[in-house]
Amino acid sequence: MSVLRYLMSLVLPASILFAGPANAHILSINRLSSGAYTLQLTNFKWQGKDGTRLDVWQHKKKVFINYYDRIWPISMNKQTVSYEMMPSEKVKLWDLTGDGIKDVVLQTWNGGAYCCYTYSIYSLGRQFKRIWFHDAGAGHLHIRFCNTKPAILEMEDTTFIFSFPFAVSTGPRPLVCYKWNGGSFTVDKALMRKPVNTTKFETAIKPTADLETFERTFIELIYSGHTDYALKLVKLGAYGSPQFLKSFFETFKRSPNYYRIIELNNKQTLTQLRRMSKELRQTKAISYQI
Repeated sequence: MSVLRYLMSLVLPASILFAGPANAHILSINRLSSGAYTLQLTNFKWQGKDGTRLDVWQHKKKVFINYYDRIWPISMNKQTVSYEMMPSEKVKLWDLTGDGIKDVVLQTWNGGAYCCYTYSIYSLGRQFKRIWFHDAGAGHLHIRFCNTKPAILEMEDTTFIFSFPFAVSTGPRPLVCYKWNGGSFTVDKALMRKPVNTTKFETAIKPTADLETFERTFIELIYSGHTDYALKLVKLGAYGSPQFLKSFFETFKRSPNYYRIIELNNKQTLTQLRRMSKELRQTKAISYQI
């Protein structure tokens, strides 16, 4: 940075310093300073299209710049809605890894009706660096803090929302849990293994259950490591046809978490479910007892 530009940065508003596309119209500026760092999100319109630029300074030296279709800081209070509806969300910092260093979580959106989103976590340590990236499709990220321990990231897996007979906005979004391992956030199988919701299971297994309840419950059982319950649901429920299992496995293979979820479950039971997807279903009596 030249001496003249440095002096200008001390006295001129950020809008003047924005070096975006030619003739870009600045819509808003969102700036946060923390320690040695200053982060600035500049929303602009250029040739009829919206865009956002991220600038990062460390000790008043620019260390990062990038352009996006849309980019927003994550909101802790609105983690279940589309962030494109919150362009005024303020930049916030958290220590997500438990190392005492602040981090910032940013979400990008490519402008589609239901997707696509990416998430990046940047560390504001001695060097500004990205420590986690996830291409989430239509999924949203949920952050759960656990006292002084590293935060838990819960990412929606939206593999099934376009393939199963649900409305996209209400389709099954099983959560995949990530935990800091010292170098990155990785899938944590212990966090994925959750107790069976017996009330939901008993509802799904009844002959009066609707198809959406049956399928949603089956997917949740697989994603929490309960293939034994999933097998019982298929055998005793009203919709456990080979066609359903065939559709499930064909869709499941497209999940970016496929191999991690497979590791959660009993291999023999999974093999049995796969074999059943190729068999003609025989009529069987309905039982409500597990």
